[in-house]
Amino acid sequence: MTIIEPVVNANLDALLLTGDESHLALARQQLDINYGLGRDEAGTWMVPHKHCDSGWTDYRPASPLHPVHLWARSLADEDRERVERARHGADWSEVRYLTVPLSAKHFNVNTAAWYECVTGANAAFPKRALEANIELIEQQLRRM
Repeated sequence: MTIIEPVVNANLDALLLTGDESHLALARQQLDINYGLGRDEAGTWMVPHKHCDSGWTDYRPASPLHPVHLWARSLADEDRERVERARHGADWSEVRYLTVPLSAKHFNVNTAAWYECVTGANAAFPKRALEANIELIEQQLRRM
């Protein structure tokens, strides 16, 4: 994942600067390779997050985060398929709230719920996301 995130970000930046969608090829390739290294564990598709001398390790559920960012820029069917394959039956409609003390380095946990909204499956998202953001602001103000 420490390779995939910068690759996706760099490729999306290149697309933004040039308009040339061929810059997305490397990000797509890395997402596909990582997914292909995965395995099913009790109905959840787990992908490796680390490689050690002994091989791939630290298997965790496939995340829709980077495929969603890719799809949001390209709107390509192939990128939407990358998002959907990470689902494996998961319900992405829940809007998560940040808890105190801060439970995330970067509060980017509602990407899948946003995806559900923009694809027509989560009409409650805008109101719930606004409530979550207001709560986050109130938490930060209390901390100050």
